[in-house]
Amino acid sequence: MITGMKKLSAQAIQKFRETVWDFYCAHKRASLPWRPPQVQMRNENIDVYPILVSEIMLQQTQVSRVLPKFESWMRQLPNVKALASASRKDVLALWQGLGYTRRAKFLHEIGEYIAKHGEPKTVAGLEQLPGIGHYTARAVATFAWNESHALVETNIRTVYIHHFFKNVDIVSDKDIVRAVEQTLDTSSPREWMYALMDYGAYLKLQGKAHNARAKSFTRQSKFKGSVREVRGVIMKFFTQKSTLAPKDVKQLESVFGDERVQKALTGLLKDGLIKQGKRGYRIES
Repeated sequence: MITGMKKLSAQAIQKFRETVWDFYCAHKRASLPWRPPQVQMRNENIDVYPILVSEIMLQQTQVSRVLPKFESWMRQLPNVKALASASRKDVLALWQGLGYTRRAKFLHEIGEYIAKHGEPKTVAGLEQLPGIGHYTARAVATFAWNESHALVETNIRTVYIHHFFKNVDIVSDKDIVRAVEQTLDTSSPREWMYALMDYGAYLKLQGKAHNARAKSFTRQSKFKGSVREVRGVIMKFFTQKSTLAPKDVKQLESVFGDERVQKALTGLLKDGLIKQGKRGYRIES
């Protein structure tokens, strides 16, 4: 167990690294399209764009759902120039099925920002991009530039709770970060983080998902019948028609109820995904 600023022994660190690397060498998910080929894995830099796309798609979304969407996205919008030139409606249409549509808006704005200002070269520069926070900036820097950062996401959290917090009921991300920092393998930062993620995914499949013990854990609310479901239905509507007219709103309210539809519309307006006009609601471009 790690508490406070207690340090791991060199022996414990070495044993842990061997466990992770041994698993990765035998079972790594080499087919994930946003990962570079093995021959490039330890190179310093790879293209930032697919890493940005994958990281934003993977937020709160399972790999199995992201895979077909990522491949379709990269076929139709293979680079920043194509993304920046695309319409908001086309971007949202490509995103359909992933949920949390605001992420698509952020990606579109990122494309426009990079097309205008150039590609960021530092973590601080990445944090200037729309919708990019502390974790995503460091994940992109790790996977695109092979920089060493202490990343904590759901699979990595599972690994560290499993190995170092067996007898702790509630584990803070602050303590997990300390453990990650102590065990970083700076000889290959990119591949080390991939190894941790793959090992964590395996532990979950074995029934050893410990994230409910994480202080930051929040159980996702039920989707069916939720405001999130209504938001998804509304955004899907805009892939087929340009305007959500009052009569369309009334039809939605008859299915989902007035309160949920109005909450969904208010949220979409607040997120800058739609705008309201005299004839109804339209996509914000």
